[in-house]
Amino acid sequence: MISVLNPIAERNGFKVLIVEDNRAEGDLIEELLLETNAARQSARRLAEKFSVGRASRLSEACDILRAEKFDVILLDLSLPDSQDFSTIVKIQQYSINTPIVVLTARNDEELAVQSIQAGAQDYLVKRNIDSEVLRRSIRYAVERHYNQEALRKSEEKYRSVVENSLVGIAIISPPILRSQIHNWQCLEVNDALCNLLGYDREELLQMNWENLSFTEEWQASLEQLNRIISGEIDGYVLDKRWRRKDEKIVYTRVSLRCIRRPDGSIDRIIKVILDVSDRQRYEIQLKASKQFLKHTINATPDPIFVKDERHRWIVLNDAFCELMGKPRHELIGKSGYDFLPATTAEIFWQKDEEIFQTGIPDKTEEKFIDRAGKERIISTKKTVFQKADGKKMLVGTIRDVTEYKRQQIALENSESRLQNIAVNLPGMIYQFRLDASGNQSFDCVSSGSKNLYHLDPEEIENNPDLLFRCIHPDDLSNLHQSIEISAATLQPWYHQWRHIVSDRVKWLQGASRPEKQANGDIIWDGLVMDVTELKQTQQERDRLFSISLDLLSISGFDGYFKRLNPAWENAFGYSRVEFLAQPFIEFVHPEDRENTRTTLETLKLGNPIINFENRYLCKNGSYKWLSWTASPFAEEGLIYAVARDVTASKQAEAELRKSEATNRALLDAIPDMMFRCRADGTLIDFKPAKDFQETVPQNIFIGKKVQDVLPQFCRSNRFK
Repeated sequence: MISVLNPIAERNGFKVLIVEDNRAEGDLIEELLLETNAARQSARRLAEKFSVGRASRLSEACDILRAEKFDVILLDLSLPDSQDFSTIVKIQQYSINTPIVVLTARNDEELAVQSIQAGAQDYLVKRNIDSEVLRRSIRYAVERHYNQEALRKSEEKYRSVVENSLVGIAIISPPILRSQIHNWQCLEVNDALCNLLGYDREELLQMNWENLSFTEEWQASLEQLNRIISGEIDGYVLDKRWRRKDEKIVYTRVSLRCIRRPDGSIDRIIKVILDVSDRQRYEIQLKASKQFLKHTINATPDPIFVKDERHRWIVLNDAFCELMGKPRHELIGKSGYDFLPATTAEIFWQKDEEIFQTGIPDKTEEKFIDRAGKERIISTKKTVFQKADGKKMLVGTIRDVTEYKRQQIALENSESRLQNIAVNLPGMIYQFRLDASGNQSFDCVSSGSKNLYHLDPEEIENNPDLLFRCIHPDDLSNLHQSIEISAATLQPWYHQWRHIVSDRVKWLQGASRPEKQANGDIIWDGLVMDVTELKQTQQERDRLFSISLDLLSISGFDGYFKRLNPAWENAFGYSRVEFLAQPFIEFVHPEDRENTRTTLETLKLGNPIINFENRYLCKNGSYKWLSWTASPFAEEGLIYAVARDVTASKQAEAELRKSEATNRALLDAIPDMMFRCRADGTLIDFKPAKDFQETVPQNIFIGKKVQDVLPQFCRSNRFK
């Protein structure tokens, strides 16, 4: 059982359990306690009264302790069912927080020490006991036990605070000598500090913390530590960086306080380390935000100004300074009275003051003469911003709307032209709505519906089913599905389908962009056009693409084939899926890959290529020579190319070069002089006789006429 202990000063008595197998000795102890009660009562003092319980065996005592609470146990160590100091351990299982005073017949110092170590509060020899000794021993035992329990709870509370703290805590022992200030010993660290620095507890307790610090910051810490040692201060707070085990930097705020002994020396130092990395990041972000804001307002082409409650400019951007024709330092701290005509400045002052007082934003348009003397129309918007301290600022933006006014007129003219275009456009402009309930309707339809559907715009607007019921049955489901996908993803809608108009099938193409409204409706503004002729052309193109004997391909700038005609499968043995599954560079001969990559970069720059040659791998392991002609389309990111198998011509070339080399070797082996000339006798090739190769240069006669080179007697009528 657990006993509830109160301070001795608050007690009016003690409840004592005597565990003694010798009845006579037990009676004697009880009489001594009762004698103490009688003495106290006769003195008419409110003091301790003793109530007694008895047990002659350990088992009996344990049964009593299960049912009752006692303030102290007087325990004989020689019981029938338990001997020596092990009895203390056994009875503590039933009286964890009850102080125990050992009673023994032996005056054995070693047994006394063992009893205290086992948990007893005192040790009494029976023959030396009197009422005063017994009372004092009980009182001291209870008091010591209470103090120990209080200390234990305090330590547990302290341990709980340290271990459960979210901030890092270290307990440090100071060096013995001041010269050893670098050798502070860390006695204890909590889990939060281990997590903060990335080390386990044993590593932190054994390492030199100077290695975790930055040199310049460690010096600042040493200066403060010297002041603590000298007694100038008892603690300090510093911002400090630490190197984590993973080499990352942690920003912290360190609060250090020392606990001094009565003589003023330092007993312990408690260091609390708070992670302020987030604050550091926030400060960096705030600084970057301020710089970004400054850069942004200066990059804004519209003039921006901020005034205080005295109507003085306190923030200006570059555009405002340019508008005023003055540098910023001449404008800051001044008001409109310093630069504008008095009447104009007065109007601005009164309007600004009204905004300050009411807090209602204001937007005005007015004429303004710029520094070049040109009249402009400016729109000024002013709002009030109240800071946390209650002070107000007037934030204003100025926009030159001169050009806007001009464009507004131009827009009206443009809208008129657009209306004319819509009337003459070979298609239909529309606005289609899908409401939250799934109902479909056309809010607007252009007059192009007459040519496209043979329906007036009003007919479609009043009954949208007129359009959907004429869609080809095979295309209706896909059309509805495409609209549903666009509505769900808010991605642009693009679709082609067949429409039956007057028993004629048309191919139509629609494109639009969805926009979700505040009420949940989705609106598409788009265009529908008749692409029947284009579709027929595409089908003819696809047929040509399929039957072509040349290798036709469409590939992307990403290095993959997108489309291939059947000739590829016939030429190389791979299926179309195998070609499309990996980059086309994987099919190129290793010796040709670098040139192929260079050519691809040339195509990406928008330059076509003609007669580029490389080798492609066949599925049987052989290679074929291809000659390419390709054109890039940068806006599509695609390359359209035609390749022709030139393997046979390459082989013929090789054979020709081999034959020419053989003929040249045969000619070089003939010892006689040989030459070739045109019909007029001009030498185009000359090989001197073998014996004269070193004395007669081979090319000395090239271009000359035979009749000019040979002696007179060697000339014949043929060269005349």
